[in-house]
Amino acid sequence: MAKTFKTGGVPFCWHCGKQLMRKKGSFYFALVGDPAGHEHRVHKDCLRLVLGDGIREIGGNYATRKVGAGRTADELHNAKVEAAG
Repeated sequence: MAKTFKTGGVPFCWHCGKQLMRKKGSFYFALVGDPAGHEHRVHKDCLRLVLGDGIREIGGNYATRKVGAGRTADELHNAKVEAAG
């Protein structure tokens, strides 16, 4: 039996249908919204495949990892989003 979120919902990627990654008891995912206003959880790797046609990123629970210059992946992503405008 698959683990569930404390807030309800299934721990599977909306795009590929595979189980979301768990680490230390927490799930890691990107949260996207569709044009109807529903929220869906997807893998970070699947995120770029689902964006567009009204689907937008609205948050998520990401595993932090260090990337170049001591910045975390989240900090790098936020900088790119701000630069894009």
